[in-house]
Amino acid sequence: KLVKKMVDGLLSKYQHLGAKVIFAMTSNYVPDESIRAVFNIIELSAPTHEEQKVWAKNMLQEKICQFTSKKFDLNVSESVYPPYTADLRPLNNWWLCLGYFASQTLLRLENSVEAVISINKVDQDFEVSSVDRLNQSEDQSVSILLTSPDSFFFQEKQRTKLQIVLSMSFENYITPGVVICENPLQCERDILQWANENDVHLRTTKLRLLSDEDKHAVSGNPGEIRGGLLAYIDDSNNKNSTAKILDCRCCTSMNEGKKTHCEFLEKRLIVVFAEVSMIGQFMLRELIEQSEYSRSHRLRVSKSRLCFVLTSYKKASLSPQLLSRAHCFL
Repeated sequence: KLVKKMVDGLLSKYQHLGAKVIFAMTSNYVPDESIRAVFNIIELSAPTHEEQKVWAKNMLQEKICQFTSKKFDLNVSESVYPPYTADLRPLNNWWLCLGYFASQTLLRLENSVEAVISINKVDQDFEVSSVDRLNQSEDQSVSILLTSPDSFFFQEKQRTKLQIVLSMSFENYITPGVVICENPLQCERDILQWANENDVHLRTTKLRLLSDEDKHAVSGNPGEIRGGLLAYIDDSNNKNSTAKILDCRCCTSMNEGKKTHCEFLEKRLIVVFAEVSMIGQFMLRELIEQSEYSRSHRLRVSKSRLCFVLTSYKKASLSPQLLSRAHCFL
């Protein structure tokens, strides 16, 4: 109604342009009956398989370019592409995962200026390799062997999905990481073990976002410029912050359980455990969206080295927005 009112206001000033205006709204979600009663609905189908493959490869190439500064050519074997899908959300995992491992191989070619990245299927596995374009000897080649249970999410055989998402988050390949899990206690134990094995200075916080009354836990109270979860994240990620970081798991462990300020900014990872209802999912919609910063009219907060682990309250339905932002389900 608000958008329609705005259009009507514009047309009242420019009546001669009315015949040239098409009022259209787009949505990824199925309209309910109240919307169908007002609008003419045009339902669009997913692109063809060939169009999906072209788009996925373009996104893969773009993501590698964003994460590395090296020049490269990209060759993707036909057998690597995923099957046709009417729901395009899984395609995000396809190019995100392959882009991550392709970037890893490219970065390990330390003396290479220009390389060739190849992604091939080898028996039941997948191989991502990078080779120097000018010197294609064995010592100028790096490869990683991957497996994929669903043809969309890729992982090294010795690493779990959770470990892959944590590594992507810690290296700022994704900002933030989003995990949906059914057993947060087991997930927390696995995260702590991963952090200990990788010398990660882990900070964790827990939230329950079940009703409108919980919104201050995210953004703080109305009178605060910084508050709630936004302040917690900003204290950890803002290099200009003067806050004392006393809840670092690594620093506490190294000092025999005594709380001490963590000075390892670049080694920190924040993991936010949140139990969410449908309303809680809506509260976090902007924070879990892929972007470098979370912005409000009062504050800009970096999402670097940040991961969300979300659990549905009483098995509440997961919103389409949350499903489209999630990197893995546990």
